[in-house]
Amino acid sequence: MNEKHQTLMSLKNQMLCVWGGPFAAVGWFLGFFLIAGLLPPISPNMPVEELKAFYLKDPTAIFIGVCVMMFMTPPFALMYSAIAEQIKRFEGPQSVMANAQLVLGSLMVLFFILPGFNLGIAAFRPERSAAEIQTISDGAWLPFVSAFQTTFWTWIIIAIVILRDRQQTVFPRWLGHFNLWVAMSLLFCAFTFFTKTGPFAWDGAAALWIVVVTFQAWFIVMFWMVRKNILEQIRQLNN
Repeated sequence: MNEKHQTLMSLKNQMLCVWGGPFAAVGWFLGFFLIAGLLPPISPNMPVEELKAFYLKDPTAIFIGVCVMMFMTPPFALMYSAIAEQIKRFEGPQSVMANAQLVLGSLMVLFFILPGFNLGIAAFRPERSAAEIQTISDGAWLPFVSAFQTTFWTWIIIAIVILRDRQQTVFPRWLGHFNLWVAMSLLFCAFTFFTKTGPFAWDGAAALWIVVVTFQAWFIVMFWMVRKNILEQIRQLNN
C-alpha cells in the first residue's frame, strides 16, 4: 500500500468519524426528546408526588428513550478524533494537545450516559417512595446539566491550539475565538447547585437553554470546518 493510498484511506476514515457528531446528536434527540419525552426537563421544584407520577406515567418510554440516548452518544467521540487528526497537521505527530482534547472530549460522553442510567433507575421500581425517586432524579438532572467541566477544557484546548497557529495552517483564527467564547458560555452551568429557580436552575434559560444552543452551534460549526478541511485534502490528493 503506497503512501498516497494510506493518506486517502485516513482521510476517508476521518470523514466517517466527523459524521459521528451529527449522527450522535440526532440519535440523542430521538431518544431523549421524542421517545422519553424528557425535554424540557422537569422543574427542580416539582412536588415529590408529582415527580413520582411523572416517572411512573410511562416508564417503558423512559427506558427505551434513555437506552437509545445512551447507545447513540459514543459517536460524539468519533468527531473529536477527527478534530485531533486535523490538529496534528500543524502540531505534528507528537501532538500532546490533540491527544488532550481527544481524551477530554471522550470523557464528555460519560456525562451524557451516566445521567441516563439514573433517569431509568428513577422509573425502575414503582414501590420506591417519592422522596427516593426524587433523590435519584436529582442524581440524573444535576450532572446532566452541571457536568460541563471536561467539555469546557476540551474547547479551551482547541482554542489555544488554533490561536497559537499564527499562520492559520489548518483553521482560521476566528474559529479559535469561537471555541473560546462557547467554552465561556458553559460556565452558566456552574450555578445549578445553588438555586432551584430562575435562569441558573437546571431548567433555566442560562444553565440549560443557552448551553443547549451553544452545544448545537459548536457541533455545527466544527463539523462544517473539519469536513471542509478533509474534502479539501482529498481534492488536493486526487489532483
